[in-house]
Amino acid sequence: MSITAPKKLPESIEKASVLRNSRLPRWAQRLMGRFATLRALQARICRTGRPSLPPVERLSESLREDGIYLGFNLSPATHKSIWEFADYEKCHGGFGHQQLAQLSFHHSEYKAVEHAHGVKLLIAHYPDPARCPAIRKLANDAKVSEIVARYFGVASAPPVCMMWWSFPNAATTQERLSTSQTVKYHYDEFGIWAVYFNFYLTAVDELSGPHVCIPGTHVKKTMGQKLWKSSRSDREIERTYGSKRSIVITGKGGFGFIEDAACFHKATPPKSKARLFLQIRYPLVS
Repeated sequence: MSITAPKKLPESIEKASVLRNSRLPRWAQRLMGRFATLRALQARICRTGRPSLPPVERLSESLREDGIYLGFNLSPATHKSIWEFADYEKCHGGFGHQQLAQLSFHHSEYKAVEHAHGVKLLIAHYPDPARCPAIRKLANDAKVSEIVARYFGVASAPPVCMMWWSFPNAATTQERLSTSQTVKYHYDEFGIWAVYFNFYLTAVDELSGPHVCIPGTHVKKTMGQKLWKSSRSDREIERTYGSKRSIVITGKGGFGFIEDAACFHKATPPKSKARLFLQIRYPLVS
């Protein structure tokens, strides 16, 4: 993808709706987000009084049908800039893990940090990655904003940037979940509706912890999956959707894909090579 100078959408589209600014309680957003019809209704409410956007093109059509679009890649220059930032800045252990979050280190030092502190590092994240100019520019890029607006039918709330390492280490499922390594199938309840732009910053093959997604599940779920817990076992997912429905996403450094957060997806543990992952989240409402 070639990054262009950010530009705003027309003011009539950019202006937030009254309902968006009312900040629905998180529990209400999560409940609404479990139903595709309610997500679409919220988007329609947000569009009230705004001009309709141009018809969706192939990318948006693919997203609507499958909930995922593969191959929205970083330009070499953007990839290089983000990698240099990640290589220079220090990351922190875990996501919300009280002990590991105290550890700050360069990614190349993770084995030495494990040895020195007697810990196991499965994930390490960068606080506020939008400090990187290339990430900040990408998050506000005109092309990205247009894609999101066409998908929702309305401009999104401000994006949220996340970037983290997944390290190859033997661990139990419970150990991985305790550091927020989402190795169980789940769909995200990031507000009512959200679309993610994901980028591999290192080359990812089946040994590097590839992302796995079940296309179409942003819309097609059982009633139990909508009303009960958002996390499900591999066995249940296979029983419901079949063994051949999932896609394992691999790609070279800079490879990107767009995903509806309501799709069932999961991380897989890296077996021998670390993975650096950038995710920019665009919520319908803040």
